[in-house]
Amino acid sequence: MASDNNTQRESKVLELYNNQGKTTREIAKEQRLSLRDISLILKKHGVNHGIATIDDDNKKCHSK
Repeated sequence: MASDNNTQRESKVLELYNNQGKTTREIAKEQRLSLRDISLILKKHGVNHGIATIDDDNKKCHSK
């Protein structure tokens, strides 16, 4: 059940970002998600969104 919810959330974020041209801040406000969560979703799906993320395994900052 939680997996379906995550899949729906990811699909909605991708739809808003790619198809509707919303910014990550607009998506965060509309979907009540953190910028970090949105960034991870976009990164997972190979979307270059220009936000730096920190790789917890290596403690390095990556910028796309």
